[in-house]
Amino acid sequence: MFDGVCRILLVSTGFACLCLSHSHATNTQVNEEGAVSSNRPGGLGFSKRSYTYKVVGDCKIEADVYRTPDDNVSPAILWIHGGALILGNREGLPRQQLERYVQAGYAVVSIDDRLAPEVKIKSIIEDLQDAYKWVRQRGPELFRIDPDRIAVIGHSAGGYVPGLPNY
Repeated sequence: MFDGVCRILLVSTGFACLCLSHSHATNTQVNEEGAVSSNRPGGLGFSKRSYTYKVVGDCKIEADVYRTPDDNVSPAILWIHGGALILGNREGLPRQQLERYVQAGYAVVSIDDRLAPEVKIKSIIEDLQDAYKWVRQRGPELFRIDPDRIAVIGHSAGGYVPGLPNY
């Protein structure tokens, strides 16, 4: 039943705390700051930069930020991966979907989180809340987003978890 609240949700898939960084682009360059610039011939150009948004013990929890290489302030999409809360990571965002979001003017933040059964759902929700807070607080400075225009999008379990109480 529709409750009058519009929820936009999305996710990336992979294992939390595991950094699997690769580019699907035809032409890829990495600058001295670690930002990856991708430009497909005849396609959309955008950059990818990885950040650690949270550290728990010795586990660095990371996010990949994709955006056009300009100085415009953009709305953001926080993308949360699926995987039944037990697998998946930020690398699972389909390339075609990513390109559509970036082409529409969004900065896309695809996040990792800790996974079950190593942690309980409360910790997973805390990671998602912390990711949102990080995007809102640090995003304007780090990757030029408007903190008042953030959509949360999830795939499968990544679309389910933000709807839980206390998210």
